[in-house]
Amino acid sequence: MALYNFQQRFWPFVKDGSKQHTIRSIRANPCKVGDTMYLYGGLRQAGAHRLIEPPKCTHKNGIIISKTGNVFIFQNAFTKDQSEYILNTKDQDTFNYKRLTQNEKIQLAWYDGARLEDHPLQVDPQCWQILFNLFKTMYTLPFAGHIDVWHPKPQTLSYLII
Repeated sequence: MALYNFQQRFWPFVKDGSKQHTIRSIRANPCKVGDTMYLYGGLRQAGAHRLIEPPKCTHKNGIIISKTGNVFIFQNAFTKDQSEYILNTKDQDTFNYKRLTQNEKIQLAWYDGARLEDHPLQVDPQCWQILFNLFKTMYTLPFAGHIDVWHPKPQTLSYLII
């Protein structure tokens, strides 16, 4: 079972369907493609609730966000040990990955729910900076994790490796 808790700022985007995936740290029991994803708000609090009918995981990629803001998407999700190796090796060409362009980082951020407060439906270059700042405050960079996707057509998200 894949259980996800979302901060309140993301609830409207999960509910309206514009948030298409979530970026998470590597878990001991990660979600797999085809698994049901239970998307909740307010877990471990009074008033916890399911945000939408549970979708299926349609795709999964590995992701690394560097200290300088580079984003690398890997074809396959990886374990904690594999992520340590990827982060420390000089021979990254042995992995199937792509480095995102600035435009792809903006798209990634918007579909992940990083939005301008006064224009949440507008894809804006600031979306990437919002997401990057969030990761800088929540995690030690570089960040290694997964993108768990519930978008029904993940191939339309150009920054993923399908």
